[in-house]
Amino acid sequence: MRKLLYYIIGIIVPAFFVACSDDDGNLRPSSQDENWWVNYDNPDDPLDHLIYEVYSQYGVAIFYNDTVGLQDRDVDAFGNPNVYYEVIKLNYGILGGATDAEAATYALSYNKDEITDGVELLRDYVLPNLPDFVPAPKSYLLVDTLRLGILNPALQIPYAGSAYAGMTTVAVGKLGMIKTMTEEEKKMFGGEILAAPVASTVYDDYTTTLTPGFYKEVQKLGPGYWGYGNKVDINNTSSFYPKYAHWYEYGFLKPALDKEFREDALYYFPNKEQDVADFVALCLGFTEAEVLTTYGMYEHIINKYYFMMEIFDLLKKDNSKK
Repeated sequence: MRKLLYYIIGIIVPAFFVACSDDDGNLRPSSQDENWWVNYDNPDDPLDHLIYEVYSQYGVAIFYNDTVGLQDRDVDAFGNPNVYYEVIKLNYGILGGATDAEAATYALSYNKDEITDGVELLRDYVLPNLPDFVPAPKSYLLVDTLRLGILNPALQIPYAGSAYAGMTTVAVGKLGMIKTMTEEEKKMFGGEILAAPVASTVYDDYTTTLTPGFYKEVQKLGPGYWGYGNKVDINNTSSFYPKYAHWYEYGFLKPALDKEFREDALYYFPNKEQDVADFVALCLGFTEAEVLTTYGMYEHIINKYYFMMEIFDLLKKDNSKK
C-alpha cells in the first residue's frame, strides 16, 4: 500500500542514516534526531495556543508555516555557523527526494482568522474521525491555496484542491471558504482531508475489487461505452454521450475537477482516481444515516457508497494482519 509504505519507510530510513552518519574515529552525539512534528504552547498568541490545545488532545501537529523548526548544528567544514532548517517538502518522494514533477503547489496563508477556521475544522471534523486502520498523518499544513491538476497540462485544468497528502504532512487548502460553509459542506471537506492519505491506497491496492462493482455502476445507466471522462453537454443529442442530468443521477458526487465546467450546461464525469477519493471522503466524513438522508434518492450513489464500505472492511482486515 503506497501511502502506508511511505509512512513506514519515512520513519525507518532517516533513523538508519542517523545511526550510520558518524565514523568510529569521530563519534559525536547526533543532532539530527529532532522530532519536528510537535507543537509548543504560546499563551500570548491565541492561534498558537489553540493549535497547542488541539495538538495536546490528538497528538497530531498543525502548522501554518512550512518551515517548522531550526537547529544549530555547530559549524560547517569552513568554520561557518551551520543552521539547519526543517522545511516541509510536499512533493518529496522516498526514492527520489523532492521530485521535479510536482503534483501539488501551494501558497501560505497570512490571515490568522482564516487559519483559525482551519484549526477549528480539523478539531471538529477531522481529528475526532481519524480512521484507526491507517496511521495518522505526522502533521497538517494549513495553506491559503492548494493547486492540483498540474501534472499533465495537456489533459488537465489546474484547480483549487481541498487536501493533498505528502510523506510528512497533509496540506489543507480553501481556508478562506470555511467560514461560509454549511454543516454538510464542512463534513465533506473534513472527509476530503481524512481521505487524502487513504484514497490512493484504496485506488492502487483494491483495483480488482473496485472493477466489477464500483467502476461498473455508471454503465448501468446507458451503453457499455459510457464511462469515466465522458462529456455531459446540455446541447448533446447523440446517444453516444450521456444526456444532460445532474452528476448525482449518474452516481458521481462531483463532476471532474480538472476538466471544463459550465454551470447547468456542461461537465465531465470524473476519472476513476477522483471518483474513488470522493467516495472515500463520503465514507469518512459522514455516518451511514447522514449518507442515506442526503443521497438516499440517488440509487447509484448509494450502491457505490456500500461498495466502498465493503472495501473499508477489507482494508481494516488487511491492516489488522500486520
